[in-house]
Amino acid sequence: MNEGSISTELAQFFGAYFHQDWDLEADDWQRIVDNFVNADPVAGP
Repeated sequence: MNEGSISTELAQFFGAYFHQDWDLEADDWQRIVDNFVNADPVAGP
C-alpha cells in the first residue's frame, strides 16, 4: 500500500478513519478529522 509516497503514520490514519464506512460515522471528511483529534489528545492542538 505504502510505497514511500506517504508516511506510515498517514497511511494508518487513512486506513483507520477513512475506511469503507466512514460516511456512517460522520457527515463529511472534516468531522472525521475532528473525531481523530478528539479521540487522540496527543494529536490534538
